[in-house]
Amino acid sequence: MNFARKTGAALWDRIVDDFAGRILLVGRPMSLDELLLEIPQRTRDFASLAFQKLNTKALGHKLDQRIEGEKYGLFRTADGMYCVIPLSPDYRQDVNAEDAA
Repeated sequence: MNFARKTGAALWDRIVDDFAGRILLVGRPMSLDELLLEIPQRTRDFASLAFQKLNTKALGHKLDQRIEGEKYGLFRTADGMYCVIPLSPDYRQDVNAEDAA
């Protein structure tokens, strides 16, 4: 995997991780438009350096990828909103298992 691709993947993992926390904090499902507004300017600046578009189409695609990969406890509701399954506070993802896959 090249540097730009790793940087883009790390960026989106960070964004989606932040979204999962925000959805839990808000306590209700959120739309793509709401989530897009939650991205801080410093993250938007970094995304432009990593050549990553931050729009609803890209965001929906990246969230769906992480849902398919069962990351961050995310799921999409029937009305297209995004929600999070709360995990135990003791849960820790095995980073080594990810590298082996």
